Parts: sequence; structure tokens; C-alpha cells
Amino acid sequence: MKPLLFFAALTLFYLAYCWFYPYTACGNCDGGKHFTADGQYWRKCCRCKGSGTKIRLGRKLLGGTRDL
Repeated sequence: MKPLLFFAALTLFYLAYCWFYPYTACGNCDGGKHFTADGQYWRKCCRCKGSGTKIRLGRKLLGGTRDL
């Protein structure tokens, strides 16, 4: 029973975290850091459209992501 309560509390904490911090760094461009070897920015990321962020999975599960 205690492991179940632990995982329930952990899930609630994660969902609360996602509510207050809905964005994370894009995994494709590492948060907008898309550089060549000489340090020049070379293209926009197709996954995040150049913003460097994406919406967390927990925030998508909570819904209401249209206004973000």
C-alpha cells in the first residue's frame, strides 16, 4: 500500500509541476541551441518552429494547451 501512495504522490507532484511550468527544452534542437562547429546558428528547428521549447507531456494530459 505504501508504494502505491508514493507513486500517487509523485504523480500529483509531477502534474502540479507541469501546470506551473508547462514548457521544456526541445529535444531536437536542445532548447534552441542549434549551432555549427564554428558557433554560427544554421537553421530553425522543425519540431519547435524555432522557439526552443515544447509542451510537457503532463501538461498535455491536463488539457487546456490551446492557450499556451
